[in-house]
Amino acid sequence: MRALKEEIVTSPSNLAMPVDFYHQALEASLKNLNELERKAIFLRFWECLPIARVADLMGFTWEHTDRVIDEALTKLRNEMCRLLEKRQQRISMCDY
Repeated sequence: MRALKEEIVTSPSNLAMPVDFYHQALEASLKNLNELERKAIFLRFWECLPIARVADLMGFTWEHTDRVIDEALTKLRNEMCRLLEKRQQRISMCDY
């Protein structure tokens, strides 16, 4: 477990961030999703279900479910980027 915590992930901007940062940022970002979005993301990616099965379980059409998942991923991506930028700003402030 300690080795995992010390593992470094390189971001697209070539700044390294600890894996723990990404884990915490993902947890925080998931809290910004509503219950429907969290459920769809959980079923699709944690349970590895195809969109058609997620739609059946949630009682929606494939198209609606696909849109919910797409919008949830956009929210997650935007929040993760915001948190990464905030972290990078704090790091760069320490360089001075």
